[in-house]
Parts: sequence; structure tokens; C-alpha cells
Amino acid sequence: MGLNEEINNYFMELGGGRIGIASANKLWRYVANGQHPRDIMPECNSVIVLAIGAGLNDFVTADFKGKSIDVDGRTYRVSQLFIEWLTYRVAGFLMRKGFKTLTPIDWASSEAWLNIDKRIHRFPFKVAAYEAGIGVFGKCGLIITPDYGPRAKLGVVITNAVLEPTGRIENFNPCINCTVCAESCPVKAIDPNPPPPEGFNRDKCLKFYQYLRKSTNWKVIHCAVCFEVCPIAKNREYTLGRHSTFLSIDEEWRSKLIKDFKYIS
Repeated sequence: MGLNEEINNYFMELGGGRIGIASANKLWRYVANGQHPRDIMPECNSVIVLAIGAGLNDFVTADFKGKSIDVDGRTYRVSQLFIEWLTYRVAGFLMRKGFKTLTPIDWASSEAWLNIDKRIHRFPFKVAAYEAGIGVFGKCGLIITPDYGPRAKLGVVITNAVLEPTGRIENFNPCINCTVCAESCPVKAIDPNPPPPEGFNRDKCLKFYQYLRKSTNWKVIHCAVCFEVCPIAKNREYTLGRHSTFLSIDEEWRSKLIKDFKYIS
């Protein structure tokens, strides 16, 4: 049994979903200066990308005698903890075989995302997922996977192990003839005409994300419209709990938030 198969079997036994491998021995498309795996680990040969479904309606707010038992964000937190656990387990599996590994963290504050000087140091999980064949870039700037659509959590293991790359996905073009996310985006941060992800206005999206949290006193913690409306692999609704996403609040409140955002931006 080869090392690729060993890693795949181990990941699946732990309850993992989708796994891909990208070679570090080439230039990566879309990667920014300083974000190639070898900028982090010079001896890196392979990048393992792990994916699980996330943000589905597994944990919801319960009501008891008119009082809400609030579990907002529970699904997000559980899936984030699970993918991090899977990532460290796979990294440990390789370390026990004598390989060097690093596991970047897929987290940063919205303030850091909006600061180009800080953003450059964040490992490009979506680019790695694209290169490893986990999915392709959608018009909304997210990675669209065959199994989960855009509703996936990603983990990355950078290693000096020489593994067989899975390569990019071929013949998977989920955004052709689809403009649902662009039409649904409350701040029109998606231009559906350029090839993905060139039409995605990252700064406008993240400014709205940041605005939602501050203006609602964290009652709305994510916009998530593009997660919700994407038709690919949509078996259940995307949710983070009661009043946690933009679509979970009433229409009047949504309209006011959009109007106020346009006024201040």
C-alpha cells in the first residue's frame, strides 16, 4: 500500500470527507507573493487538503416555554473543531513516519482580512483546495466542491513527504449559466461576467461582513447568502443557529441594514 492510500484510508477512518493533494514543485495559480507553501516550509513537497461538510442544519436553537436556548454558531464551531482535529491527526500520522509537517490555521479576524499587510501572511486555503482538486473557484470567490457545494470546512497539512498529486478537478464547471449568488448578494459584491473568481469583490464583501456584526451587536455573525443560495450539493439549509445569518432575520431588518451600509460605504 502506497503512502497516498495510507493517508486516505486513515483520514476516512477518522470520519473525514474529501481529501486531495497538491504538489509544491510548481507555481500555483492565484497565489499571492509570499503565500506559496515553500515560503512557509522551504523543503515542502506536498500539500494535503482535507474537507468536510459544514454549516448544515445539524444544530438549531431550541425553544422551551417561550425561552430560547441559544446555540448560535454551534454547527460552525463543531465543524471547525472537527476539521482542525482531523488535520492534526493526519499531520501526526505523517510525523510518526518521520516526515516534517506544518498545519496552517484557517482563521483571522475580519479586521485582518481587510488589512492587506496582515492578509498576505495568511495561508491561501482556497487556492490549496483548488490545486488539490477539492473543488473549483465559484463566482462568489468560494471553493465549490462536488460533495458540499461551497459549504465546506478546509484543513491543510504542509509536508516534505513526496506524494502523488491528485491534480485540479477536470470537467466540473458549476457556475456555467448560473448567476444565483450574484443576483442574491445584498451588496452586489459579485460580478457574474468575468471568469471565477475574478468578479468577486473581496473587500466589499468583508466590509459588509464586518458591518453586520457591529451594527447588529453580533446578533448576525455572518452574511452567508452565497452559502445558502448556491444550488450545488444543497441537501439541507445552511445555518449557524437562530439570528446568525443575514437570511435568518426578517426582510424589514435586512432592507434597513443594506440601506445603512450603502449610506456609510
